[in-house]
Amino acid sequence: MTIVGTTHMKVALAVGAAMLTLMWLFLGPDAPFREFALDHELLGITLFTLNYPALLAGMFVSGNPHGPSEAATYVGVFLQWAIIGFCCSWLVARLTQHSNNVAVNSDA
Repeated sequence: MTIVGTTHMKVALAVGAAMLTLMWLFLGPDAPFREFALDHELLGITLFTLNYPALLAGMFVSGNPHGPSEAATYVGVFLQWAIIGFCCSWLVARLTQHSNNVAVNSDA
């Protein structure tokens, strides 16, 4: 794996871990900011909407549409946002590389 590939992986892991931490902080059963999330309804709705594919995976694993598996949901959240982080990192690197090539070619 190249240095660029490891950078993409680091970004992916960081984005996945950040969203996992946000989910735990605001929506976990013993979350420190659970009351805040309950008082600010839009925050909870936004987090649930952004992580809907992970919630569906948790429901599928538990077999219960009313109570998704917490472990499967957290794994799904991490994987979903790690993939999003990797793709965004790759896209930014490609756009930056392309703009650098255009700038070098236009100087000639």
